[in-house]
Amino acid sequence: MLKNYIKIALRNLWKNRQYSFINILGLSIGIAAVVLIFIYLKFEWSYDRFHENRDHIYRVAVEENWEGRIGKFNTFLAPVGPALKNDFRQVENFTRVRQPVSQYFYSQNNPYRIDEIHHVDSTFFDIFSFDILSGDPKSALASPYSIVVTRSKAKDIWGREEVLGNTLQSESGETYTVTAVVQDPPINSSIQFDALISFSTLYQDPNMFMGWNGGNQYTTFIQLQEQVDPSQFEDLLDDFIGKYLDESIAITYHLTLEPLPDIHLFYDPGFLFRRILQFGAIALLILIMGSSNFINISLAQSTRRAKETGVRKVMGAEKRQLVFQFLAESVLTTAIAAAVAILLIELVFPTYSEILGQELPRSSLYSTYFILVLIAIAGLVGIAAGSIPAFYLASLSPVKILKNSLLSGHGKGGFRNGLLFVQFFISVLLIFGTLVIYQQQVFMKNKVLGFNKNNILVVNLPTDEMKANNQLIKEEVLNFPFVEGATLCSQIPYRGVEANGYLPEGFDSHKLVHVIHTDSDFLETFDIDIVEGRIFRADMEADRDAYVINEALVNMLQWEDPLGKTIERSGTHEVLGVVKDFHFASMHDKIEPLIIANSGTAGYLGQLALRIDNNAITSGTAIPQIQNAVAEVLPSAPFEYWFLDDAFDTLYRRENIMGQLFLYSTMLALFIAFLGLYSLVAIETEFRTKEIGIRKVLGSSVFGIVRPISKEFLNLVLISSLVAWPTAWFFTHRWLQNFPYRIDLSVWPFLISGLAVIVIALITVSWQAARAASINPIESLRSE
Repeated sequence: MLKNYIKIALRNLWKNRQYSFINILGLSIGIAAVVLIFIYLKFEWSYDRFHENRDHIYRVAVEENWEGRIGKFNTFLAPVGPALKNDFRQVENFTRVRQPVSQYFYSQNNPYRIDEIHHVDSTFFDIFSFDILSGDPKSALASPYSIVVTRSKAKDIWGREEVLGNTLQSESGETYTVTAVVQDPPINSSIQFDALISFSTLYQDPNMFMGWNGGNQYTTFIQLQEQVDPSQFEDLLDDFIGKYLDESIAITYHLTLEPLPDIHLFYDPGFLFRRILQFGAIALLILIMGSSNFINISLAQSTRRAKETGVRKVMGAEKRQLVFQFLAESVLTTAIAAAVAILLIELVFPTYSEILGQELPRSSLYSTYFILVLIAIAGLVGIAAGSIPAFYLASLSPVKILKNSLLSGHGKGGFRNGLLFVQFFISVLLIFGTLVIYQQQVFMKNKVLGFNKNNILVVNLPTDEMKANNQLIKEEVLNFPFVEGATLCSQIPYRGVEANGYLPEGFDSHKLVHVIHTDSDFLETFDIDIVEGRIFRADMEADRDAYVINEALVNMLQWEDPLGKTIERSGTHEVLGVVKDFHFASMHDKIEPLIIANSGTAGYLGQLALRIDNNAITSGTAIPQIQNAVAEVLPSAPFEYWFLDDAFDTLYRRENIMGQLFLYSTMLALFIAFLGLYSLVAIETEFRTKEIGIRKVLGSSVFGIVRPISKEFLNLVLISSLVAWPTAWFFTHRWLQNFPYRIDLSVWPFLISGLAVIVIALITVSWQAARAASINPIESLRSE
């Protein structure tokens, strides 16, 4: 029986191959989109789940309230971990992970840059399950100046993996001994590193401030006892910090616990979980459109199958058998679509990974998970989409069928129009979203920053030797005529700068203010406007400790006359000038209070920003000459550089990914929708061939025939647009609230999304209807 079902299904698919092709293509695109999203979701969900103790490991986060300014951070003071272990028996173990640093080390006098270096406690490998290739995980990080390197870094430096006992020298002269080699962290690990240094090394430097008055640059992980309820334990932490911190500080802290397996999806910045929901929703919409096509075309063809159904019923076929037959055809169609979907996934997988900016493992395409997801989606779609046509056809009365009294499609026109409405609704929604995202991208890219980011070349000064000679390097590159300006600074203003506590004149409590340490050429090089006062000058000794502040700080302090005011931090600093607010972070952040501190003679400024003539950049002559100039000062120094405008583009990677996703999804949705519309109009005009022929004989023009057919579908487009517009406005308006600087929704997304769907629908319907209307009426009426 099953063999017979399949044979009939194949025969019908081939007989109606044009519409079968459209069904299979639409379903395959929808299935491929959903499967790709499931692969991405599985990969993101797998983060940190390879650790054996994952269910008992928590990251300690801190909520900070400074005079109403609330922030949440996953880095805090170094003593938190030991204090938690000492004060609470519920804490089985802890480890601290310092923020990653990059550093140059020397092996046999050859410099090697190690990018991701974490200082961690000796318990690191007791808590986390990273693979140790050689060395003792218990003692590898117990002693000061112990270093653990990854397999790839060992090969990079020494050309082999067996490097236990080898040494590396830092720039400041310390010797580090390799005590273990580990496998490179998996790509689905939230902790990435090239090397690990024992945390006890930090205590050897008295300038590190490892006590309760130190810096917030340490992430603490704790492992709770198995029977401990984390929510109840978290309640015990309310009074914990108050025992150790100075009560005179006008900041309140609250510690919270973040489960390790949830960190990547729910706690790390980037709205990752929200983005996954958006991706999943878009993929589901595309699958709905493909399924709607399948249902609509099957229902539209039901009149063709009606006589077959009537004859089979008269011959004794039961309703159950007919349902199984039509469901077999549906499942077979989706099975073929699933096979095509595999080819599509293979084809687009590299581009998909590139769009996401995520190196998805290709092995996931051949995993059991992939096969099960594919079978589940194909089966569900096949049964769900095939059930409606199957039960409709199986329920037809054989008497009405064989008397030819079944109306061709009109009885199910409401359901068909409902599915078309859904398709047009989704199309308008996606076009609207694409336009809004594009407008916001353009706005962020072109918004006036308050300084000129173009043609700024940044030369990193990563070594202590380069920082100590930063003035010599600056003077050397200023000899080139194409260097229009140069400034040394602690950080480049594009993704945020450090913040410290400062005590302004007239205040009793410290204020949290961002700061850039730089020299007297900073404003001129970056083309920043000064609105009051002046910048500090290199030739004036009185300016040596001076500050320049921005308008946001003036407003926060409510200073009517800021010039001459003082701000205290490691001494008293006079305010010489006020600059116009400029964006020193991305458009995701508001412009906050900022101090520009005169540190031009300091030997710790590690960034050299150069304004370069555009012709020298485009010709490619600037960079080699600057590299030679650095080598003139320090022959063995590394040369690292980047362009500021390129760096700004990376700040909006999330929005670029979403924009590309919406663009491609919109194109697919429109393709599927109007492929289905083309088929429906073709079937509709086929049923109305004789009607069209009669109307032509009676003198109707092609336009007169096309107009009523087009009007029916265009009314649907208009109604779907009217419903889609407020829905699209609601979601895009909420999305825009994530940006403190954003566009105002104008009328253009409404008009363009609706008109685009109307124009494409009009062309599709009119072209197919015109073809039918141009047929010779003699051919149409021949059977009569």
